[in-house]
Amino acid sequence: MRLAVPGGGSTAGFRANGPLSGPDSCPHRTTKTPDDAGKLVQVYSDAVAKTPAAQAASAVPGLPQSRCLLIPGAGGLIPHHWCLAAAGRYMIKTVARQLHTAHQQVAAQYRVLTG
Repeated sequence: MRLAVPGGGSTAGFRANGPLSGPDSCPHRTTKTPDDAGKLVQVYSDAVAKTPAAQAASAVPGLPQSRCLLIPGAGGLIPHHWCLAAAGRYMIKTVARQLHTAHQQVAAQYRVLTG
């Protein structure tokens, strides 16, 4: 699946139904401006939300602009929680089996990226 990325580029290799692989597998993505990072969070989260049976989950505590989703397992796969947030020019994404773990990963990455 390809998605339009604010500020140019694409998200080639993005898979809304499972973990990311290839060039988009890093835990964050750099954009040109903080506004672009926020838009990219929205684009990714909207794409993930279109996964069949996706459910909204609570945002990361202290980061109200974050967005988390529960993606149920299919065909015996384990359900995963996806959380996305913006930190300056960066988009943070995590995928974890437990929502609490995804929240902790986003919070840690946010702290590292914003100092």
